[in-house]
Amino acid sequence: MTAGIDKSKLLTKENLKYAFQFIDKENSHGIDGKKIINAFHARVNKVLEAVFNKIIIKVDEDGDGIINFEEFQRLCLTNITF
Repeated sequence: MTAGIDKSKLLTKENLKYAFQFIDKENSHGIDGKKIINAFHARVNKVLEAVFNKIIIKVDEDGDGIINFEEFQRLCLTNITF
């Protein structure tokens, strides 16, 4: 199923902005691991939060522990390895 998805149609700037806003419900212009977990109603636990925070660290250019929309966009559009 994944092979049939056209990423260029799915990962448009508009769709990414919608996804970012979905996660950043408070409109603080930044997301962290806890916000990602809360957005998907997952049970918060330290391991899951650590995984998301590790991902965020990879794209967090200013080192503030949260990612802004531009960093989120880069995360979604590039093949970052961990």
